[in-house]
Amino acid sequence: MGEWLRPEVWRPLLALGLIGAAAAAAGVWFLWKKGKLRAVSGEVIRYLVIGVLTTVVSIAVYALLTECLSVHYLAANLVSWVAAVVFAYFTNRSFVFRAEGGGRQFLLFAASRLLTLGLEYGGLLLLVERLAVHEVPAKVIVQAMVIVANYVLSKWAVFRKGRRE
Repeated sequence: MGEWLRPEVWRPLLALGLIGAAAAAAGVWFLWKKGKLRAVSGEVIRYLVIGVLTTVVSIAVYALLTECLSVHYLAANLVSWVAAVVFAYFTNRSFVFRAEGGGRQFLLFAASRLLTLGLEYGGLLLLVERLAVHEVPAKVIVQAMVIVANYVLSKWAVFRKGRRE
C-alpha cells in the first residue's frame, strides 16, 4: 500500500512538481507583466482554486478506492471522474465563470470532460503500465495536464459569454 511513499519515489515527483509550479508561476508573472492576464486574472485565480478543490475530490476518491478498497485503478478513476465532474460543474458554473446553467450546458460540460477523461486514461495507462509509476502519483501527474485542458474547454466551449441555453 505505501510503496509510493518511499523517498526514492516521492522526491523526484516532488522536485518535478516544484519545478512545474515555478515554471507556471514564472509564466503567469510574465503574462501579467505584459498585460495579457489583467482581464481574466480573477477568473483564472478562481478557476485554479476550484481546479485544486476538484483535483482533491478526484484524488481523494481515487485513493480511497484504490488504497482502502482495492478497486482496480481504472475503475477507481472512472468513479473519481464522475465525482469530480459533478463537483466541478456546479462550482465552475457559479463561482468561476458566473454563468447561468441548464441541462444542455451540463451535457456540454460532461462531454468536454469526457475528452479529458480520454487524456487521463491514456496518461494513466502510459505511466502505470509502461513506466511502472504507482497509481496515486501517476494520477497526480496526469491531473496537471487535465486541469489545463479542462480550463480551455470550459472557457471557450461550455461557459462562453453569449452562449444561449
